[in-house]
Parts: sequence; structure tokens; C-alpha cells
Amino acid sequence: MKKSDMVNSMEEKTFSMSVGVRGTILGYEAAASYSVLHGESCFQGNLNINNADMTAIVALIDSKLSDELHTLLPDFLTHRSAELRFSYAYDHEMFFVDMQSFRVTAIRLKNSDGSYSGSGFLCEISEQESSGFVAELIANAKRLIGIDNFYLYISKGLQPVNIGRLLETFHNTETLLPPSRFYEKNSFCLYSEYYFSQECNGLLDLFFHELLGIENLSFFAGKGQQGAYFVLSVPQISNDIISIQELFLELDTGKADTIFQASGMFQLMAISEMSFCVDCKLSSSSLMLSASAIPKEPINLFGAFYLGNTSLTIGYNKGLTFGIVGEIYLRKLYLFAAMQFSYDGILKPQLLCFATSRLSISDLIENITGLLIPGIKALDIISIDYFDFECRNKFQMEWFEKTDLSQIAAFFNDNITASQLSIDVNTISIGRIPQDDGYALVDKYRMRHYYVDADGVLYLRPQFYYSDVAEPFTIGNGMVVSAGIFFCAKICVFQLSLKVLFSFRQQEGALAFGMLSDIDLGIIKITSSDFQQENPIPIPENSVLSQFLDTTAKGVAFYLQASQNDVSFYFDGKISIAGLTEKQAQLYYQKGLIIINLESTFWGMTTHLSLNVNYQSFQSLNFDFQFSFDTYKLEETLTKVKDRLNHAIEVCRKKINDATQSLEDAKTKVRKLYDEISYLDHQIDACRNRLRNMGWFKKIFYAPIIGCEIAGYEIAKGVLYASIYVAEAALSVAQAAVQFAGMLGEGVLQLVKGVITSVASLFFIRRLAARLSANPSELYMQLSIDFVALGKEYSHEWSVQKTLMQDSAKGREVISDNMMEKIEPDVKDLENGVVSNVYLKERYRNCVQYHDQKFDISEAAHVLERNTEMMHFVQDAYMQEFGESLPDFDEMDNRLLENIGVIESNINIAERSASLNELKETVNQLRDISENRNNRVSYEDQLKIDTAKDAVEKYEEAVKLSDEMQKLLAQITVSRRSVQMHHLERMNHSQQRMRNRGVKQERYESNMYSYAKIVKEKLEAVYGVLSDDDYINPCKDEQIWNTIVQAEDYFRVNS
Repeated sequence: MKKSDMVNSMEEKTFSMSVGVRGTILGYEAAASYSVLHGESCFQGNLNINNADMTAIVALIDSKLSDELHTLLPDFLTHRSAELRFSYAYDHEMFFVDMQSFRVTAIRLKNSDGSYSGSGFLCEISEQESSGFVAELIANAKRLIGIDNFYLYISKGLQPVNIGRLLETFHNTETLLPPSRFYEKNSFCLYSEYYFSQECNGLLDLFFHELLGIENLSFFAGKGQQGAYFVLSVPQISNDIISIQELFLELDTGKADTIFQASGMFQLMAISEMSFCVDCKLSSSSLMLSASAIPKEPINLFGAFYLGNTSLTIGYNKGLTFGIVGEIYLRKLYLFAAMQFSYDGILKPQLLCFATSRLSISDLIENITGLLIPGIKALDIISIDYFDFECRNKFQMEWFEKTDLSQIAAFFNDNITASQLSIDVNTISIGRIPQDDGYALVDKYRMRHYYVDADGVLYLRPQFYYSDVAEPFTIGNGMVVSAGIFFCAKICVFQLSLKVLFSFRQQEGALAFGMLSDIDLGIIKITSSDFQQENPIPIPENSVLSQFLDTTAKGVAFYLQASQNDVSFYFDGKISIAGLTEKQAQLYYQKGLIIINLESTFWGMTTHLSLNVNYQSFQSLNFDFQFSFDTYKLEETLTKVKDRLNHAIEVCRKKINDATQSLEDAKTKVRKLYDEISYLDHQIDACRNRLRNMGWFKKIFYAPIIGCEIAGYEIAKGVLYASIYVAEAALSVAQAAVQFAGMLGEGVLQLVKGVITSVASLFFIRRLAARLSANPSELYMQLSIDFVALGKEYSHEWSVQKTLMQDSAKGREVISDNMMEKIEPDVKDLENGVVSNVYLKERYRNCVQYHDQKFDISEAAHVLERNTEMMHFVQDAYMQEFGESLPDFDEMDNRLLENIGVIESNINIAERSASLNELKETVNQLRDISENRNNRVSYEDQLKIDTAKDAVEKYEEAVKLSDEMQKLLAQITVSRRSVQMHHLERMNHSQQRMRNRGVKQERYESNMYSYAKIVKEKLEAVYGVLSDDDYINPCKDEQIWNTIVQAEDYFRVNS
């Protein structure tokens, strides 16, 4: 099975269940069901309440709703008996009663992270059932229009449930609801509908139904922060002269003043191509009147100029207010402008808003003149373009052609990643752009302008918005003016581009985003950091950042969001100056997760700080962080270690008088690397013992991973043998060259010296890392170092006091002393000369025999790739089966990374111990000598020629091995990155699943058999195609395979 096929099969597999129960809930008889579908759970059913107090049941949904209900109507909805339906799901909690005697419902909505966004309550009520202020409101409504039965609506929260959502439970979706600005949220109101009688029994029926053509109307009455208010909404008034739609009349009897407000859309039958919108607000001290003209199609003024929607606003409130709004089209150019000013002795701007299409010098010239001028694009030094808006899918253009606003709004909200950017079908408008196949989409509530091109791709137009009005108000075309700032554009200068967006609204907070494309000026280079390319941050899909950030694009990115409920921050970038100094940073904070990566490079010395922690641990200082730095300069300061090595080499050289002996001694040092084989064998035995001692639950997912781990160590052994072979091949070439020094010249001696130096004098530090806790009570820190000396790699880790490392001189001394302790046994061996020849030859003979098994380095890359694939499957399959991760998976990741590191370390031995390219010319000369057939050569010379021929063959084989190891090194980089990326994806996916599951599943054994079965099948699919001659094959290894089969049998019986 291919990896892609495995992913598809995992996506198609879903877990679903449903369990029905009967019993008692809250002391009442109940029938309910618990179901899980597509990873989402729901608990729902019926409850037969008897003589119940509904305020107590409402309190189960939201105690604030219950308190408000009890305050308004303390004796209402008591001693009730009915069948109550309830539902508790991942996105809501609700109950409702739908009977002829009474109707009541309450809903509380949840955000994607499990927090509550708001709630709402709705119930039927009459004058006889009411009391206090509610009874007074009903009595007034009854006197005005003769309505007695109402719905009582109560809302709570930052985003309370609106009346329309509550009415859906009673299958009432045809009601014309006024915009939310007509009734205050986090409060209460009364709602009712009135249908006029066709018999026309009264004057009210006769006037509204017969004369005005009104079929029905809706009535709202409530109490806000300033006093009582009444709203009358009329869906439609139509006659032969005029057609009026969505007419709203509001009377607000506040403590300070009485305010009357009216709005609606009018269409004169004589001018059917034009609609007019009017919004009027009148009080004893102020007047605001706004009127708009909305043509079905833009009106041609002259030439290519077209006029779209226009609005005029005039009013008085402590001074004169006037404003104008208009749209102008010029071929493919579009300009929206809105301005409003107030005057009370000083002229002040209250509203400034501009939006445009793509702009450049060539666009202006071509659209104004109507001429296509060749080469005009060369003038586009600077241009303003659309702002990329990350929408998951493309719009269908037929929705715009049919003016299907509900479909457009629903699609928009479903395909954006941030819910706070969602739009309302009642507050959007669309418009066709002349000479352009695209459409304008306007969010009138925020006065925000979008553009949908002919392919259905969504963009934000370049736009600017500023307003400092004290109170929000609506202009004639339905656009809401409220205090705030908004700006967005993509500015291009030459080949550089800057995407910038800034927004500030009191109810939404501040939002800033900027992204600068790559800059390469030769001396200065600015781009995205290496962290984002190698190990990108798992940004939540439902965040605002994911709405704007294109993670595939390169460049410096900045993001900040700050509101009352959340603060998020992101920065990623790198700057390099003349190749001498380089700074790069990646900073991220969102939903309690803090990630910091900082790196500074100056003259080859690199410092790196890495931090990944949740906010709670960060506050309590209960976390560790990684700090590492390049050791280029550190090597120069560790003079004690280098002097000790140089002294040992000099002592050794004094005991060896000629080049041949030096080469033999160099071979001895290379052969000492065979000691590492026993270490790898010990690691393999430890893996097998660890598997034997595990319980059945862990064996099923650890068995294939331990097989992968053993295969990795087998690869490390094969690479070690290959590295030793490469080093010995270089020594063989040098030894053969010494025998022909007279023919090849003095350069041979320099060659031999270089080979010996590369083996014996090899000293460098690969890595130095410090791991320490931020907790002040922790006195110690962990230091680890990897270095190479005498042709051998060393790793050492130890604890040291923090205070000691704060002194730079003492810190270097601590590092130096620990390195000295580690290499001292090998240094003494070097000073003493060659160790037992018999012991070395016997051990070497065994190793050569082992090497004759011919480990195929090219096959190792395929095994390593399959190891990574198998580990990903074991973890993904478990999370798919049970919906959560396990702490053991982190250990798996760490062990596989450590396994990969061992292989990489052994490959580096070959790179450090021999430079095959430098031997190429010498090998060619030796090849010429060995191919020179001369029957008169002596027996001794023939032996030398045979030695040269053997050295050439070893060299050619070494070159092939070196090339294969370089390919394996590339696969190591891919596998390491794959493990790290999968680790982050798994953690993010696990957290998301846990938030959405609702009820945590505690028992996993019930499904272990199916999990064991797919693991065994995957093991056969991944490793069944490999031979078992070169490396361990987990599919054919007796211990690994039997463990999986036995585990499957165990869970078949015990699940």
C-alpha cells in the first residue's frame, strides 16, 4: 500500500456509535441516546417533567438567563408538566417544549475551543400570565395594535443567540426580523406577529390590508439601558404607485429623550430601475436623515464613466452633520468613497472611507484613455494590488448572477478560517462591475469591500476606513458607520511586495498583519527564517492568522491580534548583511502556546535559543529550554584539549620513524573503530529485551517500532563498516604510493602526511548544547557535547552548577576537563604506540568476515524511509481509532531521532577521516603503474604492483560507498524533518480532537483487536517487499512478527 493510499483509507474510516438508554434524569422519567458520528458526540432525548419549575431547568443551560427570567416573572412557568426535549452536543446545549399550551426554549452556544459564546431564551406569554414591567409592555402593545400573545426573548453573552435561531425550534423561519441595532442584546424584549384578516372586520385591517396592501407585521417591545422601546417591522407594502420593503419603525422612550427611527427600501413603479433607501432618526434635540439611490445597473454618466450607489446624509446634533457616499466605475477601475463631516464652529471629519480596484500607472493611463499602449507596463514602478484573502474554496459565479445572497453569505462563512470575520446575509450587497467579469461584495456592517474575480477567487480590495463617531448609525444604503480604523493593501515597488492590514474596532480589538517579500540587494538579504522552512509552526486552522498568512510564501511576516478575550502574536524573518552577520527570529503566541526561536550568526559563530511551552508553565517557570551555539570559536579556546592531543601525536611520531610505519599505525587507529560494533550490538539486545518485558497493550504498537529501531542500528553497523572501509582504502592508496615514491616524486610524502593527519590529528566539536530549567530553585543544568578526536567520535553529558557556568573562564575549563576525561584512555594508547598485533589481526579478521556479508548501503535508504512511514502509521492509526494520542508516542519520536543521529554520526566518520578527491591523481598514477605489463619485473616489484592494483580497486569501491552514503545522508535529512513535522501535527491534531470530542472515552481495550489487525497488515505491506538478507526485516524477524501475531490473538479473545 502506498503512503497516499494509507492516508486516504485513514480519512475514509470513521468511528460511529449510538446507545439508547431509559431511566430518570433530575428525578423525571427519560428516554435518551448517546451517539458519536465523525468524531462528534451528542446526548439527546425526551424528559417527562411533572409539576416542574422551568426557571430551574433554564438554570441548567445558563444561570444568568434563569436569574433574569426569575427577576422579570417570578411566578411564571412554575408547576408545569410537559414533554421536554433536550440536546447536549459539541457546539450547543439546548432544551425546548413545543405544545399548544405553552412553548419555551433555551440555547447556549459553544465556540470551537469549548468556551461559551452566548445564550438565548424564548417563550410564549400573554397579558394574563405576565406581571410588572412585562405586563405593562403587553398592555401598551395591546392598546396600540390589538396584539395579546407574545414571545418573551432574553439574551446573554458577547454573542447571544438571536431570535431567529430560537424560532427555528418551533419551525418558524419566515419572520421578518429587524437588524440587531433595533433591539439591544444582553437584555430582553417581547416579540409577536400580526396577520391581517381577509374579512376586513376592523378599521385597522381595512387601512393596512386594503389600502396599503400589508399582509402581516412583526412587533417588538423591550427594555434597554436607557428605557423602553417599540419596533414595528413590515415585510412589504405594495400598490400601483409605490413598493416598500423591510420597513422598520422604532420608538425609543428613553429617560433623557424620546427617539423615533424609521428605515426602509422604496421603489417607485414609474422608475423600476432604481431603488431608494431612507434612514431617519428624530428626537427633540437631533435629526439625522440619510437617503440612498441604488440602481440595478451602474448609470452611464458620460464616456466610460459610470455611477453606482450614492447616498447623502444630513443632520443636526450639537452642530451640523453632512456626508456623501458614492461609487464610480471607469472601465475596469473602481472607486468607492464615503465622507462625513460635522461642524460646530470647527470642521471635523467623522468618516473617511476609500476602496479601489487594482491601481498602477499603466492601469490609470489605459482606463482613462481607453488605449492599449505597448510597453506601458514598464512605467509600473509602484502599484497597489488586491490583498490575498485565504478562502478554502472558490465561489460559484451563478450565485452572483442570481443575486443569491443567502448562498453567498453561507459559503463565505463556511470557507473562512476565522469566525470573527463572518458576514450576515442581512448586511451584505453585491454589484456587477462594468467591463469586468468580477463582482463587488460589500460587508455593510463593517463597511468592508471584497472583490470576487471571474474564477470565483476572493480578495480584499485596497481600502482605508476611519471613523470616530460617538454612536453607530446607519446611512441610507444600509451601511453602518461605527468608530474604528481599517486599512489593507498589497503594495508593489519594482519586484518587491508588501502586504499590510490593520484593523481596530472597540468590539473586536486590534489586528495587524504585514508580510514583506524576499529582498536580495547583494549586501543585504531579507527573507523568511530557516525555522519556518524546516520546522513550520502548526497554526490553528480557525485562527485569524491562518486567514492572511500564506505559509508557502517566503518573506518577513508579522501579526498581532489583541482583544478583550485573546492576544496572539507572530513574527518570522531573517536578515543577512554582507554574509558576515545574520539574524533570524520566529516568535509565536496563541491560545496559551509560546514558541520562540532566535538565532544570531557573526563571523561563523552561531547562537540559537529555542523555547516551546504553554502559558501556564511559562508563568510558573516550570519548563525547560534549549540553548546551543556553534563551536567554531569554542574549539580555538579549548587549548588544553588540543595541546594534549598534539603532545600525544608528537610522542607517537617519535616512535614511528618512517612513513610505512606511520601508515600502519593509522590503520590501527581506524580499526579501533570496530569497538563501536559491540556498542551497537548492545543497543539491539536492549531493544529486544525491552519488547519482552512489555505488557500486551504496549506490545502491539511498540513491536513494529522496535523492529524499526533495530533496523536502524543494523544500518548504523553497515554504515560504520563502510566508513571504515573508505578510511582504509585511503590508507591503502597512501601505502602503495610510498612504495613508488621514487617514481611519483616528493608529493607522495605530503600525501601520506595528509592522510595520517586526517586520521590521527582529527579533532573538532560537532555540537555543544545546554538544557536548563527556568525555575530559580533548580541549581544544576545539563551539558552535552559531541566531538571527534583521533579519528573517533565522542559523546558526553554531565551536570554542572548554573553559577559555575556564569563565569566564562570557569565554564570553558569545565567543558575542557570533561572532554579530557573522556579521551584520556585513547590518548594513552596513542602514546604507547601499537597495541597487540595478534589481538588486532584476530579482531580485524572477524570484522572482515562480517563485512563480507555485503551490507547494501543503497537499500538502507529504503529501509529508513519505511521505518518513518511505519512509525507514522502506528501513531495515526491509534489516534484515528481512539481519538487521542499517547505519551509513549513522544518516546517513539525521540528514539527514532536518536537512531537516525547514530547513522549520521557514522557517515561523518568517513567524511572526516579521508578526502577521496585529493587521492584521485595519485590513484590514476598507481593505475598506470599496475597496468604496465613488464615480464622482466622482479618478484618484489610484482608484489608492489599487486599492492597498487589492490589499492586502486579498494579506492574505486570506496568512492561508490561514499556516494551511496551521501544519498543516505539526504534520506536522513528527509526522515528527521518528517519525524519532527509529524510530531507537531500529531500534537496539534490531538489537542483539536480532545476539544471537539465532548465526552472522553476511557476504555480503549474494546477496539484493540481492530487496531492490532491493521498494524499487522501495514507491517506486511511496508516490509513484505524487502529481502531479509541485508538488514533485519520486521515482517520476517521471528521475535517481532510472533509478538504482533500473539498480541492480535490476545485482543481477539479479550476485546
